[in-house]
Amino acid sequence: MNAGVQYRTLTMNSYLLREEILFLRGMLAIALDDFHHVATPGTREAIVEALATFAEVPLTPQELGEAKTTLSKEPSALKHFFDGQIQRVGSVAARTRIAEAVSYLRGLSVDTPAHGALEKVRDIMDMDKLARRLYVHPYEASVVTKSVSGFITTALNSGKTLRQFSEWIGAAEAFAGARPGKNAVLMDCIGNVKGKEFEHVILPFMDPGEFPNPLRQLEEEKNLFYGAATRTKS
Repeated sequence: MNAGVQYRTLTMNSYLLREEILFLRGMLAIALDDFHHVATPGTREAIVEALATFAEVPLTPQELGEAKTTLSKEPSALKHFFDGQIQRVGSVAARTRIAEAVSYLRGLSVDTPAHGALEKVRDIMDMDKLARRLYVHPYEASVVTKSVSGFITTALNSGKTLRQFSEWIGAAEAFAGARPGKNAVLMDCIGNVKGKEFEHVILPFMDPGEFPNPLRQLEEEKNLFYGAATRTKS
């Protein structure tokens, strides 16, 4: 996006629609008391579900569905969703953590550096431990932890305030969703592109401890690498 290179994801969700990132986006919206920067109703619904997941709120499918429908149509109801639902149910420990995080965010100025606020939320929520509790497979939990760290690093490198960073996220989502030209970069997980071919293939994350990942079976990683390397037409 910063380089002006068009891109889109194929079958996988974009980074901004990962559950843990949606949760942090929801926390930003709570800090700013502004859900309107989240432009699409579908993303608002996804943020509501992520908030419920990471706040460990045991809503029934009907309650969650009603909350998602309401907030997708009326963004200003986010505050009432938090006060009326998230702090009403769930374990005392989970309620205490999320209440502390929200209380901290609501006390901030909109001109507070975004990265500092997000770091504090991560610490209050103890998101590393939370990820290990929510995601059974250690590899999945490790991806969530890296994802959150990457989001905070992006905020740090941007030098943006809470409000500016929230606006930037909206612009990033619009950029990723724009109609791509023929030279757009297409992004996907290796497992999703079996049988497809491309003129050029770039494999990122070829780093020690990342790929092959020690938390996954080595044979699986070898097969993934072979599958990726053979997607090129020539």
